[in-house]
Amino acid sequence: MSWVTQRTKRRLQVAAKRLTLRTAIIGVAAIALVGIGLATLLRPPADPTTARTAVGEADAVPVTLAEVRLGDRLMHHRTDGTIVAAEDMPIPSPLDSAIGTIEVADGDRVEAGDVIVRLQQTAEAAAVMSAEARVEQAEDVLARAREMDETDIGLTQDIATLEADVERVKERLETAREALELRTVRAPFAGEVRLMEDLGIGALVMRGQPLATLSAEERLLARFELPRELMPAATPGTTVEVVGADGATAEAVIEAEAGGQQAQVATQLTIEASLDEEARGFAVDDVVAVRLPVERVDPRPVIPAEALAAGPTGAVVYRVVDGIARRVPVQTGASSDVGVEITGALQPGDRVVVEGLDAVTDGTPVHETGD
Repeated sequence: MSWVTQRTKRRLQVAAKRLTLRTAIIGVAAIALVGIGLATLLRPPADPTTARTAVGEADAVPVTLAEVRLGDRLMHHRTDGTIVAAEDMPIPSPLDSAIGTIEVADGDRVEAGDVIVRLQQTAEAAAVMSAEARVEQAEDVLARAREMDETDIGLTQDIATLEADVERVKERLETAREALELRTVRAPFAGEVRLMEDLGIGALVMRGQPLATLSAEERLLARFELPRELMPAATPGTTVEVVGADGATAEAVIEAEAGGQQAQVATQLTIEASLDEEARGFAVDDVVAVRLPVERVDPRPVIPAEALAAGPTGAVVYRVVDGIARRVPVQTGASSDVGVEITGALQPGDRVVVEGLDAVTDGTPVHETGD
């Protein structure tokens, strides 16, 4: 065999070995691929919540959460106020009506409870007179019945009926007197009264319109603002608690409700409440806390004040669902020591962000610190 033939033979042998090796490698790879495929088919499906948490955990913002809870029927709205002297405090009309009589002159000194103005009250006065007559008549009938022989069972039953009649007409009299008193404007405290220039007999006035002003340098008032939504709780005669910076406390009575143009356009209305004459530890210009009782027929959800943030069109909170913060617009109500009332798409039990708000927007992945 020539050397050419031998070299060709060796080349063929080498090529055959390479082909065999390549075939083996391909076979091993194919077996591996089949194994991977089978493992994938047999593997249980992944939990999407776990997968999402694993993917977003590195980018999740650490936050502190609080739970939305249901408020109490009686809340105490807390706001800041200032102590002022009772100078030119407006005395408003309690109703839309016409002036009936003016009982004082401009510049007179009046005592607490003195009548300043009486609104027209013809119908109310007549109702009181009629109710008084009915009470007198019912009491006379009852007195005559008692003078008779009460041993008669039937008569005893009649007396019980007559007693009930007396109580009923007395209740009607009380209602009539309250309606009459509502048309009587009195001085809330002693001081100097100044009548409005256009005030006169027969003049038409609107509810909240000042009829006069009252000044007393020694008398202190707590002046504060309330949102319009809470005005029904701040009617004249309502008592609020005033707390000074040093802890001094006193009761104050709201003497007038906001009225006129201010009440028509403002969202925050200024209220003045007269401090009790026995109050001590307060001076003009003191900054105080004022607590107004707000009674709710249907309690509202309450959140910590720290959960509130500024949104595009008002207050918002961030509710967390499945690790994602979602922006929820809300409206606020009474703000007390236990939290802030809110109305919106939140329910007791929802969890909201209270710390970490600066780094949270709508859709931000979050995780609660300490978890």
